[in-house]
Amino acid sequence: GSHREQWEAISDLDSFFKRVYNYFDERGLRCILAGRLISLGMLAFTIALSAYLAEAVNWDGLVNECVDESTCAGVKLLRDDSFRSPSPFLVLFLLVFSVYWLWMLLHFFW
Repeated sequence: GSHREQWEAISDLDSFFKRVYNYFDERGLRCILAGRLISLGMLAFTIALSAYLAEAVNWDGLVNECVDESTCAGVKLLRDDSFRSPSPFLVLFLLVFSVYWLWMLLHFFW
């Protein structure tokens, strides 16, 4: 009997070539995974650092009370009540960027 090979046609050739080019451009699977993991880590670090700087640092004391070196010595750098009652801006910031981080996490597996 005659054996015929059947090739499955690629339905979206542009998308296929884009994925092949991205694989080549990013230098393989390990580099792609490492880059995405580092990107997720940097985004998480940026979100955490921004939230910490916005909520824990005593900006009012540093800006208004710190005039010279002697007055700055008495100003507390960190607030005692930080993160006990977060500001609505901080809650919105954390919500929006946490959703964005989760979206990037889904994109990692997608």
